[in-house]
Amino acid sequence: MPSLDDQQLIAQHLRTKVPDIELSFCSTSEETLGSLDTLANEYYNFPGLLLLNLDIATRPIAWQLLEQIRTRYPLLPVVLLSVDGQLETIRQAYDLGAHSFIHRSIDWPRWQEQLGSLTDYWLKVVNLPKLAPL
Repeated sequence: MPSLDDQQLIAQHLRTKVPDIELSFCSTSEETLGSLDTLANEYYNFPGLLLLNLDIATRPIAWQLLEQIRTRYPLLPVVLLSVDGQLETIRQAYDLGAHSFIHRSIDWPRWQEQLGSLTDYWLKVVNLPKLAPL
């Protein structure tokens, strides 16, 4: 659930690096869960990775969404993005089941570098299976 500016940057970056990628953006917890539930019926279209912007909603709502995703879709890799890099925030993200946490830079050039690293790692280095929802 990245912000609109982040959505545009992420979409532009990913479509440049991975032209055949299918992207979907959601702006609320309900929309995110509804989209995942709909895609769960389409094995061929279920996402291989979810980016969750911790800063888009109030913290309790974001944590609740992460818990719900982990419960419903335990194998779906979730990467949390946040400008909050406090140790407690990072620890809670991992405690609730995030697979990765990115302390997102507010500096555009640095954020682009981070996005490049994220893309390289999650879409080029890691072998993500085509997940079937459980």
